[in-house]
Amino acid sequence: MTASTIDQRLIEHILELRGLPAETSCVEFQHDFADPENIGKLISALSNAALLNGQDHAHVIWGVRKGDHALIGTTFKPGIQKVGNEPLESWLGNRLEPSPLPLFESAPHGGADLVRLTISAASSSPVKFQGIPYIRIGSDTAPLSDHPEREKKLWELILGSRPWEAEAAKDSLDGGDVLPLL
Repeated sequence: MTASTIDQRLIEHILELRGLPAETSCVEFQHDFADPENIGKLISALSNAALLNGQDHAHVIWGVRKGDHALIGTTFKPGIQKVGNEPLESWLGNRLEPSPLPLFESAPHGGADLVRLTISAASSSPVKFQGIPYIRIGSDTAPLSDHPEREKKLWELILGSRPWEAEAAKDSLDGGDVLPLL
């Protein structure tokens, strides 16, 4: 696949997401938002929300205006942005656990630069940024601990819908074999 084919697929996907009537718990639009701390919180929130919403991925799109979704471009360049002396992507990866494998991709379109961040859905545990898991509520980002019903549902999806306490610890025991095990 050539670079122009990859760029074209990226642009097509951004234009498809732009067609949504509003931001969702799995899609965020930004202009020049580049604060590393808030990007880390957003990655955590979107990864966790993707799992809750049955999605494989969530996305942040830079260069699309909130509200009317006009293509306005961005000056955000994740590939060259640093936090201290550390590249942004490395800095984020060191503060996200487990890492949801965020992937930044950029492409020009109509004289404007666009960036898509693709974030994998949480899988083995809620994704935390600097030790705190976050969640999306509509287009807002909040600590997961503020929403215990969503946290419970997230864990159910991760572990399976049946609580471990309801599972058999050992199968095929006679009544007399149970008491010594307790």
